Amino acid sequence: MLSLVVDIIICITKFTEGGWVIIAIVPILVAVLLRLNRQYVEEAAELQEDAPLAAAAPIMARHVVLVFVDQLDMAAARAIQYARTLTPDDLRAVHFAVDAVRASELRRSWRSSASAASRSTSSNAPTALTRAAVELVADGLADGNTEVTVLLLASSTPAAGIASCTTARPTPSPKPSPTSRTPT
Repeated sequence: MLSLVVDIIICITKFTEGGWVIIAIVPILVAVLLRLNRQYVEEAAELQEDAPLAAAAPIMARHVVLVFVDQLDMAAARAIQYARTLTPDDLRAVHFAVDAVRASELRRSWRSSASAASRSTSSNAPTALTRAAVELVADGLADGNTEVTVLLLASSTPAAGIASCTTARPTPSPKPSPTSRTPT
């Protein structure tokens, strides 16, 4: 109680000297941090809830790895090398062509390389790149038996190295009935 009285006195005496900023900002920060904490708690619960289902999910019949490249450089070569370690059924380096000249240069340099990855080039406006990438992954998942892994490179994203590795699976099958047995 004494601390509250001291805080009120300090706020009143320092209000005109900038104390009002603290009075305004602290409650906002507390609200934002409490909301962020609630989101983390919900995500942690969701991750724990889905873990048994994910562990019991069947292995997909096919595995496709898509490496999104902007140019054929050391980062692309390392990403393709890493993609090979995933032992995919289909490994594709994909370039979304915004500039036709750059796309043709990439095709020429790709032909001169000895890469095991097949290549595909899609022409898209810059605003449609995300949509084109999502549609490409969705096409891979369409049969329901294919797992798609996407590798994004630093040359196409602001981060360094392999910026993201995302594996997409079709929606899991319904939970087994209570009468079915799982091995122990």
